[in-house]
Amino acid sequence: MKPQPHLRLTYKTKPDQPLALSCRVGIGQLEAFRTKPWHNCLAIWDMGASNTSITQDVVDALQLSHHTFVRVDTALGSAMAPQYLVSILLPNGYQIKSLAVTLGKMVAPLQVLIGMDVIAKGDFSLVRGKETCDLHFTCPSLGLDNHHKEVKRLRALDAPDKPKVAPFTPNQSRNSPCKCGSGEIYKRCCEEKHRAEQAEAWKAAQPQVPPAEEAEPVPAAGA
Repeated sequence: MKPQPHLRLTYKTKPDQPLALSCRVGIGQLEAFRTKPWHNCLAIWDMGASNTSITQDVVDALQLSHHTFVRVDTALGSAMAPQYLVSILLPNGYQIKSLAVTLGKMVAPLQVLIGMDVIAKGDFSLVRGKETCDLHFTCPSLGLDNHHKEVKRLRALDAPDKPKVAPFTPNQSRNSPCKCGSGEIYKRCCEEKHRAEQAEAWKAAQPQVPPAEEAEPVPAAGA
């Protein structure tokens, strides 16, 4: 998969449910020691977490060995946790190598928590719509100005609440006799037909934007 600098994920929102920013990522051993393929994991983006963490089943699947212990602060207090060096493959194909992650506990089927150590490597934003929320992540960073321009461009291309109107250029004066020879003036004769033809041609010439990847929802605990 060829890496793309801009990652866009779309989540369906419900007023009575919290939004879980989840997606699929690959976790792998360090490039120099890789003997196993990427381990496909369900991850959640968490801007309140300082560091990225993985679960014990990821450690077991990749046969990782910790290289040190670090202190981790959680809502339940502080504790020492083993730290591992891994590579992470984001959905847009961008790979972050030699990422230090800690061992953590999560509600199944979550296996990875993406913290600010990853988010800070790029430009991150959330754009809420009426029924959806788009996660935009540009990595490596292109600068916030360029990031916001790309987000604005994508929204303008596919925003359903702002339909584009095809331009119309009449081929003669609207009040002159229609060139078809009907005897009627143009605006009461062939104008609507020509307007529809131009609109169809304009629509066919518009750039086709691939739909945003729909993120996988996180099942409720015990589901």
